[in-house]
Amino acid sequence: MNGDFEEWIDEDDYMLAEHWGAMNFCATFGGQSSCMIVLERSDDAQSGNYAAKIMNSEDAGGDVTPGYMWSFEDMESFGHPFDGRPIALTGYYKFNQEGNDVGDLSVGLFHDFDEDDMDEGAEGLAGSGYLEFTSSVSGWTHFVIPINYTNEGEIERVVVTASSSQDDDNATAGTYLMLDNLHFAYTEDELEEPTSVLTSLELSTQVYPVPASTHVIVECPVDILGTRVLNMHGAVVPASFSGNQLNIGNLSGGVYMVELETAEGVFRKKIIKQ
Repeated sequence: MNGDFEEWIDEDDYMLAEHWGAMNFCATFGGQSSCMIVLERSDDAQSGNYAAKIMNSEDAGGDVTPGYMWSFEDMESFGHPFDGRPIALTGYYKFNQEGNDVGDLSVGLFHDFDEDDMDEGAEGLAGSGYLEFTSSVSGWTHFVIPINYTNEGEIERVVVTASSSQDDDNATAGTYLMLDNLHFAYTEDELEEPTSVLTSLELSTQVYPVPASTHVIVECPVDILGTRVLNMHGAVVPASFSGNQLNIGNLSGGVYMVELETAEGVFRKKIIKQ
């Protein structure tokens, strides 16, 4: 699937990620060439050389086209041949939000797929997952999209789509979504962010007590710009942060990850609620 976005095709006027489609195009009017680019190769990768940047694009008349891309095997097919039943899609993202844009990323797995009848084939949805991006995140951030299955049919196809704005009519120029290192996870261990991305800042940040019942203290060497608490399925759960105290009294007992956004990047620490 080229989920690490290391393979790209040079289309002369723009680049396209191998096995990914996008509405990039160029046209000539009155002797002048104009391009609409909604997917581009970025050197700002989470790892490796490249990442994908899906972005809203404004034309000369001021109309804004939302960025959108989808996975495929080739131009004549829908999605990719696929078997197995992964429990989640994981990866890394950045999101720059302008206006009220909300980006998204979705995955669908299909059974009994009929390539000769796309409408009928699409009705064979066996499993799916979805994630929205509702606020700007400046540093590479790990995500987990759980896949929910609705039947036991044998998986034959998978398609992944991503957009920088859900609203075709009111998208705002400047919004973009960056993705890198998309990976299907088959075990719970694969849902954790790889330890190889730990930085000295992460290691020096302390979160205590462990376990905690009402709150935890976060001691970080730099200013914390934002926080989110996620359960082990990657869903955001409500928890307020003030000063250096994270209030978790309303959470059910279990293991959570607190996501800390700093000027140096975004990282996570584990917390345990009694």
